[in-house]
Amino acid sequence: MGALLIGDTISEEIIALNYQLRHKTLTYSQSKFRVITPKYTPWLCFSPVVDDMPESLLINSFEHDGRILSDSNKIDVLSKFISGPGKICLQGLPGEKSDWVPKLHEAPDRFQKSVDIIESSSLALKTLYSNIVDVIIPLGGGRNRGYSTHYARGAIFRSLPSDNNEFDVAFDIVHELGHQSLMIWQSIDPILASEPDAPVYSQIRKRDRPAIQSLHAAVALAYMLFLKQQSQENKPMIDAAARRGATYSTNLEKSLELAIASIRDKCDLTDIGHAIVEEMELFNLINAIKNSIQNANEASILMMILFLSSKFELILIFER
Repeated sequence: MGALLIGDTISEEIIALNYQLRHKTLTYSQSKFRVITPKYTPWLCFSPVVDDMPESLLINSFEHDGRILSDSNKIDVLSKFISGPGKICLQGLPGEKSDWVPKLHEAPDRFQKSVDIIESSSLALKTLYSNIVDVIIPLGGGRNRGYSTHYARGAIFRSLPSDNNEFDVAFDIVHELGHQSLMIWQSIDPILASEPDAPVYSQIRKRDRPAIQSLHAAVALAYMLFLKQQSQENKPMIDAAARRGATYSTNLEKSLELAIASIRDKCDLTDIGHAIVEEMELFNLINAIKNSIQNANEASILMMILFLSSKFELILIFER
């Protein structure tokens, strides 16, 4: 079995779960709105909570190749919908709601360069992105912001500040890919056995947030760290990782460590939730060993391996 969420061998199970979830969403929407929708579109996820939807959002007239939406007419339709009947997806977002609605961007090529960077860094990320991300929806404003929502699975909403290059934006997009992945698992499991709205400190927002949102933040950090790990030979990417890590804590590694500790301390997890958190924890520890191996002496490396072995009950076989 491959990895649940993070690693070189992302399980085919998450791809299969996504397909099943999309099929159910499509079937439900066709029944509710009495329209034949030939293909899944992210906006169908609004079906349970809205009574009406623009036909152009139902009939799948949007691109579904993971690229940025650049058609001004389609962006206008989507913006009006999210500002009106679909505004439920903006609940909980900080600041003015108008900051979070779609707006045409003048530099879509930079988004595509970022996607290309992600897909060229790792076969696992390329496979996942191409299977679960349909479109990037541009946001306006100069502030760096983005979100994903259960009401539009497959759509990543992202701004593109003028001072962000394609390397910074690659980390922002893969951050959202983490949210998209966890949302798929949430379709079959609550992940948290404890109260999902209980306050837990978030390493992203630097304040208490509902527990499930803090878990989402940890997964997003893990995806950013995975992209960094897969980009070790790319100095601009390593520099971008340092900038993003400094936003949250000293670096991405420490931010993920603190995020996991908060979840462990405050939350009870389901079996799947436990497996996901343990997978992130193991990934972070192994990554730390890889990073320190060049500068560490033999004794300190052995100590790290023994710690990892005891913590995760691994059986290590040494060949002399």
